[in-house]
Amino acid sequence: MSPGTGDRLSPDVSAAQVLARIDDPTVGLDTNWTVTFVNQQAAALFGRDGEELLGECGWDPLEDLFGPSVRDGLQRAMETQESRRIETDATPLDARVRIRAYPAPDGITVCVRDVTADPTLDPAEDGTHSSAKAGTADDVAMADVDDVTMADVDDVTMADTDDVTMADTDGKSDLEHVSQRLSIAMEAADAGAWEWDVQSNEVIWHESMERLLGLEPGTFEGTYDAFLKRVHPADRDEVETVLTEALDRVEDLQLEFRFRDDSGDVLWVATKARLFTDDDGTPRRMVGVDIDVTDRKESEAAAERAREELRQIIDLVPDLIFAKNREGTYLLANETTATAYGLTPADVEGRSESELVPVEDQHEGFRKDDLAVIESGEPVEVPEEELTTADGETRILRTIKIPYEVAGTDEDAILGYGRDITDLKRYERRLEAQRDDLTILNQVVRHDVRNDLQLVLAYAETLADHVDETGTEYVDQILRAAREAVDITTTARDMTEVLLRADAESVPIQLQPVLEDRIETARSSHRTARFRIDGSIDDVRVLADDMLESVFRNLFQNAVVHSDVDAPEIRVSTTVTDDRVRIAVADDGPGVPSGRKTEIFEEGTHGLDSGGTGIGLYLVRSLVDQYGGDVWVEGNDLGGATFVVELRRAS
Repeated sequence: MSPGTGDRLSPDVSAAQVLARIDDPTVGLDTNWTVTFVNQQAAALFGRDGEELLGECGWDPLEDLFGPSVRDGLQRAMETQESRRIETDATPLDARVRIRAYPAPDGITVCVRDVTADPTLDPAEDGTHSSAKAGTADDVAMADVDDVTMADVDDVTMADTDDVTMADTDGKSDLEHVSQRLSIAMEAADAGAWEWDVQSNEVIWHESMERLLGLEPGTFEGTYDAFLKRVHPADRDEVETVLTEALDRVEDLQLEFRFRDDSGDVLWVATKARLFTDDDGTPRRMVGVDIDVTDRKESEAAAERAREELRQIIDLVPDLIFAKNREGTYLLANETTATAYGLTPADVEGRSESELVPVEDQHEGFRKDDLAVIESGEPVEVPEEELTTADGETRILRTIKIPYEVAGTDEDAILGYGRDITDLKRYERRLEAQRDDLTILNQVVRHDVRNDLQLVLAYAETLADHVDETGTEYVDQILRAAREAVDITTTARDMTEVLLRADAESVPIQLQPVLEDRIETARSSHRTARFRIDGSIDDVRVLADDMLESVFRNLFQNAVVHSDVDAPEIRVSTTVTDDRVRIAVADDGPGVPSGRKTEIFEEGTHGLDSGGTGIGLYLVRSLVDQYGGDVWVEGNDLGGATFVVELRRAS
């Protein structure tokens, strides 16, 4: 076959052969709507013999199945000479169908496809869906590689009535009409037909094939080498290998590869071809269809890139991420999950949990939780569950499992997220043990040490009446040291109480009695100090708890201990706003340098010449923070420091 004859397939491999092998029911009508050909699938659809349908008006069988609305769509296709898609109900078949019409000046070709399960239907008038667009894969049956099958005998001619029934009037004209319709269908489907003479290595490209690659009709060189030259260099070896294997095995061909056109653009095609042989089985020629699948391949490549990026992300997550189906088979496992089993993600995926988890109780428990999620459709959180890893170590996981449906299927599955909390649980247990130890220590401080100190104070006060003047100084030192030790144990007790409390809740506390009681107690404990109340203490309620008195006791203690005068003066005042109460404790001591007004509330902070413990103000800050309040220090007109506590008012 010589170059330049690419406008038509060879006569014995006609366009009718291709249409005959379309899986969808296909009917040809002339301008009078008379049936001129019908394939086996269409005859079966209409429940008639193909020979009986030839020469009949096509309206009756079409309307019987699809209703009268189909007539309007086909007539508009003929009037506009544009291919159309009509989607409607086939009531007798209880199905939804897509009818595709390809008009030509001398008639129209009609293909029918069952789309009952297709969710993407566009509504139109009278219950039909129509489109005049051409050039998309949806428009023709030829757009799907699986829709085109070549003859299953060595040669198919117009007489093969099992495959296609043609009108006997003017067969040559019918052949031309069918070829013309095939050309229209190929163009609409972005498809091209071709034939390869295996013996001579001549290749004929139908004009649809040349158009597919952007060539002018008749310009393809018509040789096997010319075909290979247009195959993408990266795919050329594979294409030759597959073609050779098809000839060696005497089998049909299916292949996806890339062409490169004259402008350098890449075109992906899906090829499906039929191999014909001589009587002795020698390959004679191959006839095929190439369909443009570039958009699909690009979408697949983009999806694959997205999957790879997602895989990289989930593999970086330090927690277990996995998915399992109803049968317990892993559909997804990230690196952390796979590492727990001593495997790679690829080794885990596709295997069941019972194969991976050595402890029977564990994988049965996991399975029970999975099924509960799938059956209920509700997520489940497992606060603690054990997993024995590949190295025999038992880890504790906090797992969340949610139901989901595997994309593209109706398969129920679960998606899981497991966080290893083994170290956290160990820390919690250690912390709990430390809390127990702290509780015991607090009991010792509050009872044993404090009781002994009170005994020391009692004996020292008694001893003061029995010593001479020279011994009085030593007794005073004992009393002072014992009282300071009592204050220290009191602060330590309060600090321990704060540390032992979990999620303390603030409640309404009457401010006035608490503050007045602490002022009187401070006057008794520090007889040389003068405590004054500026104005009166507002009778309001604040949000705090029973340790509020410790806030004021430590502020008063701080004012006396840090004073540099023999008779320190401490002034207390309150200020009330709509939602806050401020309690100010002002002293006439040396004040607080600006640079230390913040750090003074930190744990263990005190001056080099301070007699305090360094935790009193830290305790004040801790308690006020728990109450949702604030505390700070500022200067005053006495030359000393004013400590301001701001608490929330109780509504």
